[in-house]
Amino acid sequence: MTPTTAVAAAGMALLAAAMVAYPATGVTALATGEPADGTVILGAWLYMSDDPSLPDIGGDRPSKFNSRLGYNGGSFQLEQSIPLALNPYSTAHEEMPANFSFLDDGTDASIFLTVYANQQRDNGSGLALVTDDELTKLAQQVSNVSASTNKQMYIRFCPEMNGSWMLYGVQADAFKATWIRMANIMRSLAPNVALVWSPNFDLGDGTTYAPYYPGDDYVDWVGLSAYWKGSKSAATQDVNTQAPSDYFTEIVDGTGTEGGLVNFYTNYASGKGKPFVLSEGGAAFITCEEASGSSNCVATAAGDGQSTIEMSFWNSVLSDSFLSAHPLFKMFQIFEHKKFEEYNGGTGMVFRDYRVSVDGTTRDAFAARVATLASAGKLVLGNVVTASSSSSASVTNSATSASVSTASTSSSSKTTGAAASVRPGFTSSVAAAAFVLASLGAVLFAF
Repeated sequence: MTPTTAVAAAGMALLAAAMVAYPATGVTALATGEPADGTVILGAWLYMSDDPSLPDIGGDRPSKFNSRLGYNGGSFQLEQSIPLALNPYSTAHEEMPANFSFLDDGTDASIFLTVYANQQRDNGSGLALVTDDELTKLAQQVSNVSASTNKQMYIRFCPEMNGSWMLYGVQADAFKATWIRMANIMRSLAPNVALVWSPNFDLGDGTTYAPYYPGDDYVDWVGLSAYWKGSKSAATQDVNTQAPSDYFTEIVDGTGTEGGLVNFYTNYASGKGKPFVLSEGGAAFITCEEASGSSNCVATAAGDGQSTIEMSFWNSVLSDSFLSAHPLFKMFQIFEHKKFEEYNGGTGMVFRDYRVSVDGTTRDAFAARVATLASAGKLVLGNVVTASSSSSASVTNSATSASVSTASTSSSSKTTGAAASVRPGFTSSVAAAAFVLASLGAVLFAF
């Protein structure tokens, strides 16, 4: 046996020993935009329209939200439609891009962009209008915004596709084909943008998930829209009642009286190694009700009270027991809106307030839970940044150019989760093998 052969044989023996000593246990790289294990991003979807007819609802901003809550949101959600109108003089509201200049918080909070295929034109509607050219414009837009703001971006594309209330809803094959085209274009032009697949939560009435899942290779995050508007077994949803203490567990795991038929977390998060986000959610406190055909909104009895109702939902989401049992739960987006909605099949309208940062008692209760999680290092919040003196402060929404002020992180009075490239707590036979092979190569080189 030659010396080289002997060394090779010894190296193979070492490699075999390493494979036994360090068996593969599932080393998993963090997904795009995923924070470290044990941390959750606090996000909010604000009603930022400047409609002067909505003084109690619109005109919100991240800076106002942060000031009310006393903590900086770690992500803010905007929405827009596809096809995307690049003409800044367009008067078609549904075609206008998201207004990124609304993001006035001065932090590194990420951007969570929801994109709806909800347009109707003479040449088609919904998914039929989502051409490769339109998807390319979208990819260029988000790539430019992400690069020029140094903010992580997430795209929640055509959410709640399993719901009949969406123009593109309940069209499984067309949705999956469109999603795959979108993902391929995004991967090519905007590879740092996280793709969020997010159906509506299973109501146990056929709003299933599986027919709409495009495949693991095309999804970075999985999410759900989930709300408490009263028990699904109630005769009517115009009464102010609180949610069960484990409500979100029931929704996510498909258990209890409020859960659906499928364990979403097991099937789509832990079973696929995907981080999970509550893409929009909250509890509805009803302030008044309109009968069908009436314009008179009659005050609704407070029932269990706004703070109790709203916190019954959020305590079920942010409880220690839920977080420890669902370690891939990595972000939540508060639906910080107040809006009229139909109920009981359209027989009436109710004015529902989902906001946690406006009513004083609710805000104090929610902020207290945030404080507990933040002090334990479990929340990802926004870091204050300082704008570069040489940069421009203007913002454009074009798919071919986006000029915004560049920023560098300076300091933060808030707790943020540390970044990591892999989920910790694993060993890998691959790493051991790489070490042995590298050592073997060095020895062989010496010969």
